[in-house]
Amino acid sequence: MKLSEIFNIKEEGSRFFRILSLALGVGLTACSGSKDDAAVSNASDFTSEAQSFQHTIKVESLSEPIWYEAVGTSLPVRHATITARMTGQVAHVFQNEGAVLQEATTILELDHRDVLARVSQAESALTAAMAIYEEARMNLERTKTLKAKSAATESMWESANSAFLQAEAGVEIAENQLSEVRTQLSFSQVMTPFPGVLARRFVEPGDMAWPGKPLAEVYDPSEMELELRFPERLKDLAAVGTSLRLAVPSLKWEAEGLISEVEPIVDPVSRTFSVKAELPKDARMTSGLFAKAWLKVGDREVVRAPVEAVMRVGQLPMFWVQIVGGGEQGKWERRWVTLGRVQSGKVEVLTGLNPGEVIGWSTAKN
Repeated sequence: MKLSEIFNIKEEGSRFFRILSLALGVGLTACSGSKDDAAVSNASDFTSEAQSFQHTIKVESLSEPIWYEAVGTSLPVRHATITARMTGQVAHVFQNEGAVLQEATTILELDHRDVLARVSQAESALTAAMAIYEEARMNLERTKTLKAKSAATESMWESANSAFLQAEAGVEIAENQLSEVRTQLSFSQVMTPFPGVLARRFVEPGDMAWPGKPLAEVYDPSEMELELRFPERLKDLAAVGTSLRLAVPSLKWEAEGLISEVEPIVDPVSRTFSVKAELPKDARMTSGLFAKAWLKVGDREVVRAPVEAVMRVGQLPMFWVQIVGGGEQGKWERRWVTLGRVQSGKVEVLTGLNPGEVIGWSTAKN
């Protein structure tokens, strides 16, 4: 093949690709033009439909409270950890965890045989002291009678009186010793200090107990409170008597409460302080439940619109908004918006819609 023929073939091929590219460009332009026309047509259709909205409303700015959410734990107002007051082995256990107890109910008993022996000794000592006291009293009465008849000297009287006083003191000492060992004996009976529920028992029969060792834990379920932690920036707002919204999710329980106690210091590590709030009485309330509380920290202006007024194109929300002013006065336009939380059938409009504007929608279309 000649060189000139080769160049002719390349020139024809280049001309062919130029023609093909031109045809594709015209086709794309035509498609683009038809798409724009469709968009205009659709917009015109929407505008036409907007004239017959079933519902229209003027949105207004509303003032809503700003809440700070804190988490906490339900705790009893009255609770006690019962500790041992004497050394001894746990002899008997009478109550199990979860038992509902009256005041002064015996939970467990410590071995007190050695204390019983001391009680017996103290009782014997008191009996002996009483006998000495009675003999001294009779001797004093006799000496007094003899002295009245001048049959006893002054020294005899003084000696009898001194013996009586010593015997009287001996009785008092013996009574105190007996009272002391009886008190020690009572320590062997571990009892509830108030009506409540046995939350925990830390010992079993055979375990050793000594003064200060925890034996059981009881609480009163009739009075409960909520312990919370708030950041230090809310120190001035979380004051005693301030109202809180309270909730216990596991019980599906909600109520209003008041702050009853505020910790005066701030934890330097967490930068928080402790707050306690009163909980209304509820038979289901127990110690240790997870709870939430909301403290009002201010107010804010929000715009809300009915949820059914929201239209969506794909994932993008929009409203039909009536145009105010200009040559398009009274007509409707689509307005893309940013939405927030839904509450009571109305959605918060974060951006794209201003207070005083009118929106429209048709229930059958949405």
